[in-house]
Amino acid sequence: MTDSPCLLVVEDDEPTRTFLADNFTADGYELLVAGSVRDALRKLEYHQVDLAIVDVGLPDGSGLDLVRAVRAATGAGARLDARLPLVLVSGRCAEIDRVRAFERGADDFVAKPFAYSELRLRVAALLRRTRERRGSGRLRVGELEIDPASREVRLRSVPVALSQKEFGSCPRSRPNRRVCSRSMNCSATSGASGPWAPPGRWTVMRAGCGTSWVATASASW
Repeated sequence: MTDSPCLLVVEDDEPTRTFLADNFTADGYELLVAGSVRDALRKLEYHQVDLAIVDVGLPDGSGLDLVRAVRAATGAGARLDARLPLVLVSGRCAEIDRVRAFERGADDFVAKPFAYSELRLRVAALLRRTRERRGSGRLRVGELEIDPASREVRLRSVPVALSQKEFGSCPRSRPNRRVCSRSMNCSATSGASGPWAPPGRWTVMRAGCGTSWVATASASW
């Protein structure tokens, strides 16, 4: 089990992307990488990320577009975390470029070329300032969403009923991303309906170690 922060590096230049991934991994971080805005948004939808380092110049758009999409994610059905810490990096570092980055919602701006040691310390400082987010933020696994703060579970935006006892053992901090092999408990059925719902009832189960969630159908499709 690990509690290492997970970083998403969004960079289309492969040598730079590999360099950052190798160094941050060596410094104890979990790493995800993406080479485009589209790939980055998909990873943010399906993975619990603590901070993203985003290049402004990407092949399918600007890193500013990614920042705008993340900050605009509001409402119960949002697939992105609007509070995600974002660090923009760019070779264009004039005052207007920095101002635009912060206006879009960036938390920090680093000019290229940069020293890895400086970037690492900026990331560490930002993670320290946003540490409380890890204890209260929503947890997402695919289309399953768990909000420890409000004690709510949703599957494809449809509420899942959990008793006080069932939710009593839910994790209060960021879960381990590795699948737990221990026995399953903390199950509850939602009885969800709608055009997307298969026959039968959905079951939400929490892994015995309190770190992983899965959703399965209790009847055949």
